[in-house]
Amino acid sequence: MAERRGSRAVAAREKARSRTAAAREREQRLEDLATVWFEVDDQIGDLHTAAQTRIDQYVARINSDLAQQVGALEERLASTGAEMLELTNASDVANRLGIPVARVREIKAARETGGTLDKSVAAPSVAKPAPDGQRDGVLP
Repeated sequence: MAERRGSRAVAAREKARSRTAAAREREQRLEDLATVWFEVDDQIGDLHTAAQTRIDQYVARINSDLAQQVGALEERLASTGAEMLELTNASDVANRLGIPVARVREIKAARETGGTLDKSVAAPSVAKPAPDGQRDGVLP
């Protein structure tokens, strides 16, 4: 009977080792998959960061180009207003353009002093659209 008991113990030990080995393999596979998960997640974060950097650079370049173009157009606007003032008075120019007389006088003063116009003076009186399609603070 001693042999039977010993053979049972050996069989039980082999069964336990087999299950433990399967559990270890499963745990190792789970650990490997979690490692891949975190690596890919980091790569996604890096891509988002790089894309945002490129977007910011692109926006800065466009804003710079816009500022140059608007500056040139503002000078043309002021020059046109000054030429109009040579032909008629500030009140008539303001009425024709639909802008306040004070703005026309600022254009005249800037031209007389040889200075540049304040952006609010040279900018057209058309309102800029609000973000997200809002108009006057009202959602569509």
